[in-house]
Amino acid sequence: MEFIRSQRGAAKLCYEGFTYTKKKETKSTMRWECSQRRSENCKGTATTDNPPTRVISSTDHVHVNDQFYVEALKVRQEITAAVISNGGQPHRILADKLVQHPVEVI
Repeated sequence: MEFIRSQRGAAKLCYEGFTYTKKKETKSTMRWECSQRRSENCKGTATTDNPPTRVISSTDHVHVNDQFYVEALKVRQEITAAVISNGGQPHRILADKLVQHPVEVI
């Protein structure tokens, strides 16, 4: 279980090759829904404790997990952070970050 930021800055839960967006929060739990809910009509969910340190339960998805997609999201986050912090040349940052990953992630 880990977290990344979406392009709009919201937290995304990454768990077992799936990504989730936060749906509902209570004092003790957080409910997450599959990020592909609309595109795949997926009803997969996950419930974590609050603050999130572990996944309490999860439901099945209608699609297969995609660890390469999750890794690609992490790389995009790293590239964005590097551009913001370093300023640097975007083509150099892209080359440095992408060389470390398999073609499926790129």
